[in-house]
Amino acid sequence: MAKKTIPENLYRYRSINTAMQLINVINEVRKGDIYLSRPLDFNDIYDATSILSKDNWYDYFKDSHKLPFLIEIFKHVNKEYSETSPSDVIEQLKNMKMDFWIELNKHCNETLRKMRIACFTECFDSMPMWAHYASDHQGVCLLYDTTSVADSLDKTRLFPVKYSKQIPDIIYFINNRKRRKNLIESCATRKHADWSYEKEWRLVYHQEHLHIINQNDLPYNYDDKGVTINFCKPSKMFIGHKVSARVEQFLRDVIGSLGIDVVKMEVTPYGLVEKK
Repeated sequence: MAKKTIPENLYRYRSINTAMQLINVINEVRKGDIYLSRPLDFNDIYDATSILSKDNWYDYFKDSHKLPFLIEIFKHVNKEYSETSPSDVIEQLKNMKMDFWIELNKHCNETLRKMRIACFTECFDSMPMWAHYASDHQGVCLLYDTTSVADSLDKTRLFPVKYSKQIPDIIYFINNRKRRKNLIESCATRKHADWSYEKEWRLVYHQEHLHIINQNDLPYNYDDKGVTINFCKPSKMFIGHKVSARVEQFLRDVIGSLGIDVVKMEVTPYGLVEKK
């Protein structure tokens, strides 16, 4: 996948409505950790979803040199499949019942949903994002200086989100040489065009990557949980303009003691700005 240059500054909105959310954010800041969520928990129904078109698959796999890839998928989904000639495989592909394509889509989307993702943005002053992701301006926004991310693996796992009016067809990515290498990431970093104002970036990890960096210590109920990994400490915290004075002072004391700047957002006739 051709990648944009990673911005020097990326931002991450966090809710602190409950005591547990507040404790989690403070621990993340103190340790330099970051929470990777399940795609199933995202608010875009198209998120981390792909579609496999029967017509597109047939057109793509008419070239016999591409059949080994298809055969491996057939073996996984169609338990009754047996080795046959390329022409027979094409014929089977042509005549597969809709149940097969439903099962194939299900398998691909289950693979996507085993990933864990942390979401960032290029904007700290977005009204909709403060409302959606920081509990209606009662949360915080953390600034990360990406030049301070020491782990090279983390940097290779950061991808810009692409926005489209339709669910991505996985065949498009397979057929695109630049995107084929990062096939799963290509699907996991697509959102509906309605969300394009977010200017989102994603830290995307496969389950096997998480086994490596967490020393094989993933939760036994991984399918139902997000995962926390070490990333880097934020360099600044923005406090939502609706955060109470008591919580604001608490955050200034705790986060300030870590050497991290803390500022509050202010509403002006021209939008949100840092309070002077």
